[in-house]
Parts: sequence; structure tokens; C-alpha cells
Amino acid sequence: MISALSRDCFWLTKDQFALLKPLLPNGTRGKPRVDDRRVINGIIQVLKLEELFLARPLSKP
Repeated sequence: MISALSRDCFWLTKDQFALLKPLLPNGTRGKPRVDDRRVINGIIQVLKLEELFLARPLSKP
């Protein structure tokens, strides 16, 4: 269910991604490229989860 939800849910708006698009590589060698917007979305997701993980209080043993 999460993968189906994340397919259509992006952290960046279309305008924000349009600013990043010229900075991304456009030549491909080897495997065909995947959707850059999904890749950037995954990177942002990981960074946000890491931020939440680091912000949690440490448990006492």
C-alpha cells in the first residue's frame, strides 16, 4: 500500500522540480533512466525520516 501511495505523492511541486531539472544529468549509458522526480522524492523521504529518527529522544536502558 505504501508503494502505491508514494507513486503519486511528491515532496516537490512541479515548479520546484522544474528548477532542479537542468541540474540533473541527461545523457544515459547502460540502463534506461528512471523518473528523476521519483528518485529525488525518495532522497527527500530518506532525509526526512533520518531527521525524525535523530530528533527522537534516546531510550534509557
